[in-house]
Amino acid sequence: MTSPRLLMSNAQQPASAPTTLPFVYVAIQRTGSAQLHAGLFCGYPGKGTCHVLHHPWHHAPLQEDAAWQRYSWVENDWDPLVVLNILARCEAVSRSNPSLPYSLVYDATTHFDANGVLVKTGAAQVRPGLTCATFVLAILNGVGVDILDESRWPPSDSDQPWADKILGMLQKIDPSYVKFMRQQMAGWSRFSPEDVAAASGLPQPPLPDRKAVTPHGQRIAQQL
Repeated sequence: MTSPRLLMSNAQQPASAPTTLPFVYVAIQRTGSAQLHAGLFCGYPGKGTCHVLHHPWHHAPLQEDAAWQRYSWVENDWDPLVVLNILARCEAVSRSNPSLPYSLVYDATTHFDANGVLVKTGAAQVRPGLTCATFVLAILNGVGVDILDESRWPPSDSDQPWADKILGMLQKIDPSYVKFMRQQMAGWSRFSPEDVAAASGLPQPPLPDRKAVTPHGQRIAQQL
């Protein structure tokens, strides 16, 4: 399988993006020695506007980060009409969500609808939220862009230690929310920023599963 192409953040604009066309890439940056962060790099180069839309943390305002040079991003071959749909959904999400909870609970039905409203099913709909990586997936899912096979994403040995660290941080902010999340996390699997970024640049179909994506995600993490 061809490796995704990571464009590093010291570039002045996406190398393969025509200046007259809009674009959307999954963006990624390193925020700590063991932590990465993902968003969607959105741009209308012909209009001179670019930003990274991302979900920073628990009830923190959604960010349209104009300092996109701090990020790297992964090339994709999405159809121009699909790109326009994603950009429109990003705008709707930004308008409709001043902030969002940070939640580890996620399933394949989670998406943002045409009005930018986060839709979850089951118990998760009571207190919906997302990580930075599932925020990206929920936007893409909302416009019918599937980049990975969420049904074939079994837990890995690294998932629970990461979850324990994040839940420990959230415990200091919102203990009742942590209790709610723990009740919903049986068999929980993590969608990491590097895996979502990698999956966005892999050739499809078929949709890649965790086994197929992980080596590419690890390679991206090592480059950052």
